[in-house]
Amino acid sequence: MLEKITYPNINAKLKGMYAKTLSQEDLEDLLKQKTIKDAIIILKSKLKPLEDLKIDATRIELESELDNLIISDIEKIYKHLDNKTKKIFDSYILKYKMKILRIIWKELVVGRQFERENELANWMKCFKELDGIENIQTQEEFLEKIKDKKLKKIFGENENLFDLESLLTKYYYENLYLEAKGTSTKLKDIISEQIDIINISSIYRCKKYYGFYKGKYFINYGKILKKEDIQEIENVESLQEIKELLKNTKYREIIETSIEENSKKYMHKKLKKYFKEEQFDIISIIAYFYIKEVEQANIVTIIEGIRYKLTPEEIRKQLS
Repeated sequence: MLEKITYPNINAKLKGMYAKTLSQEDLEDLLKQKTIKDAIIILKSKLKPLEDLKIDATRIELESELDNLIISDIEKIYKHLDNKTKKIFDSYILKYKMKILRIIWKELVVGRQFERENELANWMKCFKELDGIENIQTQEEFLEKIKDKKLKKIFGENENLFDLESLLTKYYYENLYLEAKGTSTKLKDIISEQIDIINISSIYRCKKYYGFYKGKYFINYGKILKKEDIQEIENVESLQEIKELLKNTKYREIIETSIEENSKKYMHKKLKKYFKEEQFDIISIIAYFYIKEVEQANIVTIIEGIRYKLTPEEIRKQLS
């Protein structure tokens, strides 16, 4: 729990930052645009920090500028956190640190030059302990740079990129759950729900596209799905069978059509509610950054949809 003395500062900061996020009407204005140029001009008028964004920006350039908005907000909030809360928040933003590590490791494994120097430079500002990692030339040097023994083991033992991604996701959510446990019941519960949804999606995707599901991918600490349920679930062959297994759970609506799209909307709606109602719990901070990530994803989806000449209706279906 946050120390009471920090509540006014943090709440004021969060509310002020939230006031600058895009509304549903703003997203609709973007959807009406016919060209990338027009869409980016509108976007820049609504998000002032993007004033230097090129009107013909590529996807990578757009994502890089949007990343900077999140980084700026992290810096604004971080200095107001007490040590206990910083530890939980560090576990949350670990996802961005892992993003840097994945990019570099992938390039080392496949032997190509880095393709996203700007993206690395942006996020490196948040993780000073990784200073210089972008210049590493070998996998051995990379592993020496990682101090966390579990992370080092995951990278060192999994050159298969699918296994690597699955086990990094497992590591991230289990670590975040354990940090939140005993501190915030609501945060612990929402993480458990995210874990359930990821497990459901992973099992279904693996069975559908690869014909197998490895138990080592299963993330512990789900709210409904437990390790002993794996055998039953991993044997399903179709979406209909998953629906049958989960028909009496809170996830029944998520699996009606698209698990991925519906789960994002479910989590967004729930965390937005927590952000507005929970002013004295760290979940309000986590909820804000989740909302910002959804905003970023929606902007990119709209701009890229316009780039590829999708209709507003086609784009709208993909928004959270």
